[in-house]
Amino acid sequence: EFRRVLFRSLSLPAILDKCERDDSIFFSVSTDKAADPTSLMGASKLLMEQVMFSRCVKSQTARFANVAFSNGSLLSSWITRINRKELLPVPELTRRYFLSFDDASAICSQVGTNTETFGIHVPDPTLMVEQDLLSILIKVLDYFGYNYEFIFESEEADKKKTRQNHIFQILLTKLDTVGEKQGESFLSSMETESKKSPIKNMLLLDSISRSKNEVHDILKGLVSLENRLDRSRIDDYYTFFSQIFPNYRGSSNRFSLDNRI
Repeated sequence: EFRRVLFRSLSLPAILDKCERDDSIFFSVSTDKAADPTSLMGASKLLMEQVMFSRCVKSQTARFANVAFSNGSLLSSWITRINRKELLPVPELTRRYFLSFDDASAICSQVGTNTETFGIHVPDPTLMVEQDLLSILIKVLDYFGYNYEFIFESEEADKKKTRQNHIFQILLTKLDTVGEKQGESFLSSMETESKKSPIKNMLLLDSISRSKNEVHDILKGLVSLENRLDRSRIDDYYTFFSQIFPNYRGSSNRFSLDNRI
C-alpha cells in the first residue's frame, strides 16, 4: 500500500503544476498516520502532503481517524476472523478514534469543495472520544452473542479454528507491532493549529512546508531508490524516510499483528 502512495506522489508534481496554472483546487485524502509517522504508510502520506503544498497554493487535504469497519481495517479483519472462527488479535492498552462512513464522506466533500482556506484539515480531537480497541472487540463479540477467553503471547495459543461452542480466543499482543501507536494524534510534535477551519468541528494546521527544490530532490532520490533496489528490501525505505523526517521512528525489525498468530 505504501508503494502505491509513493508511486502516485511521483506523478503529483505535473498534476499540481496544472492545477496552479488553471487556478484549480487540488484535494487528496491523508491520514492521522502522517502525524509523527511510525509506519511506511504514514511516512508516504506525509511526503504526499509536502509534495502537494510545495507545488499548488490551492491544495487541500484532510487527516482523519479510522473509518470503522472499512476495508483493511483491524475491525474489518475481526469480522473476517469471526466468520472463519479464528483467533482474534488485539494490541493491549491501545486507543483509537473512529469515524463512520458518512462522517468520512462528509469531511472529504466539505474540505474538497472549501474555497476559504487551504491546508491540512483535521478533526478537533476535543470533540471526539478515543476508544479502547479491546473494549470494541468485546462489544462486537457480545453483539453476535459469542463467548470469549483471553490468551497472552507467553501462552501457547490454540491456532486451530475456534471450537464448536463458539468460545473465541482473544490474543492480547504487546504494543510493539509495526506502525502501531498507543494513542492517536492528528498533529505532529512539529505542527500547531493555525486557525479554525471553516469546516465544522475541524482544525487547520500550520505545518512545516518544503520548497519546490527540496521536494524535487526528495522525489529524485525516491526514483533512484525504486530503480536501484530489490523491491523486497523494505529496510531501505525506512532508511530513506528517516533521512527525510528526523522524527521518523519506523522499523522493520518488529512484529505485525498477522505474524503473531
